[in-house]
Amino acid sequence: MAWITPITDRTQIDVDYIKALRTSINNLGWDNVSIEDKDIWLNGNLKGAWNYTDGNRVIENTIYLRDTLNSYGYTVSFADQPLLTMDSLPYIVSVIQVMIANIIAVRDVFYVNPDYPLILGSQTDTTYVEANNIEINLLMTYELILEMIDGFRVCGTFACGQDIRLP
Repeated sequence: MAWITPITDRTQIDVDYIKALRTSINNLGWDNVSIEDKDIWLNGNLKGAWNYTDGNRVIENTIYLRDTLNSYGYTVSFADQPLLTMDSLPYIVSVIQVMIANIIAVRDVFYVNPDYPLILGSQTDTTYVEANNIEINLLMTYELILEMIDGFRVCGTFACGQDIRLP
């Protein structure tokens, strides 16, 4: 499994655009909507709406971080969360609660950065701020893991008993 670049820059403008697009589709009917708008609606270019593809990215990235940390001797334990489908959306609030618990499990085992944005998970829906914060937490943890890996000494760089003293 590979790291998937998270979306961390959602704005109210993105949300307003999706609301306007949905209203346009409802008012005009699908057949009368522009090809560009159909493409945006069908191909997941909906940054202002939290959908199952966003959830799957979060799930896969959380599993990636767990597995990476476990491979370096940390113990992060949670069951793989099944990937979401369109049918998962009615249950998205409970799904997001599990996602957040898994993100916190990864974070807490590795390093809790005081700059992590707060992730609570709404009981009714996910705002663009909450969605950004969920993915920012993952991204910051990913970047810290990369820094850890980059900081490993190359085998043979230091030898026991050598005359060089480090500060």
